[in-house]
Amino acid sequence: MCFTLRQRRHRQRQQRRIKVYSVEVDDEGIARLIDAGWLEEREGLDGDCIANAIENLVESVNEPMSAFPTISSALPPKADIIRVRQYVRS
Repeated sequence: MCFTLRQRRHRQRQQRRIKVYSVEVDDEGIARLIDAGWLEEREGLDGDCIANAIENLVESVNEPMSAFPTISSALPPKADIIRVRQYVRS
């Protein structure tokens, strides 16, 4: 990705007050995302698909669990799925 595009995206995130974090997910975490319906099995090796699944999972925290009747009982505790540490970019 060229430098100017990266810089533009960085500035857009700053304007929208969006933070960037790295997320550690092991194979078991990916399997749980698949089992819970956040990720298709064929997407389990695609980093972009995994990132989208995690983003959708995080965004769903604001939704009532009744909005997800098919997966609400399958969700493991959040701490078991992902461990988050802040990723700082300058």
